[in-house]
Amino acid sequence: MCELDITSEIEVWSEIQKSGRVSNDRPEILLSLSYLPSAGRLTLVVLKAVHLLSPDTKDYPDAYVKVSLTSGDNKKIKKKKTTTKKGCSSPVWNEALSFDVTEDDLKHCHLVVSVVNCHHGHSPLLGTCVLGHRGHGQGSVHWDAMVQTPRKAIAMWHQLYI
Repeated sequence: MCELDITSEIEVWSEIQKSGRVSNDRPEILLSLSYLPSAGRLTLVVLKAVHLLSPDTKDYPDAYVKVSLTSGDNKKIKKKKTTTKKGCSSPVWNEALSFDVTEDDLKHCHLVVSVVNCHHGHSPLLGTCVLGHRGHGQGSVHWDAMVQTPRKAIAMWHQLYI
C-alpha cells in the first residue's frame, strides 16, 4: 500500500474564468430579435426565463409573456402573447411572435415585454422590460444590434422589473 502524508500543505493554483452573465437570482428573460426589411417583419422569439416567483404567494407561477408593439407616441399598435407554462420558475417557451413594421416605423416604435402570472383569475405582473425606442440599457443595446444587422437573429438576456 502506498503512503500518503496528509500533514503537509499543498498549494493549488487555477485560472479564474469570467462567466457569461452574473447570477443574481433576479428574474430575467432571454429574447431573440430579428428584422427582415424586405418583408417589413419584426420577429421576437421568447426563448426562456429564469428566477420567476409569484410575488404574492412565493410559489412557482403559471407564466406567459405578453408583448405589445407600441408607437413613438405610446399607442399600442399590436399585442401578442405566448402560451402559459404552469408551475415553473424557469419556463421555456421558444415561441416566435412576428409584427409587421416598416423600416421608418422601426425607428420610433418599441416592444413592451411583460411576464405575467395567470393564477386563479387574476394576472399579477412578474416583471417587464422594454426594447427599442423607449428602451434603456440592455433593451436599447439589443434593439440597436438588431437594426444594425438585419436578417440576423440576436439573442440577449434582459432583467425584468416590476
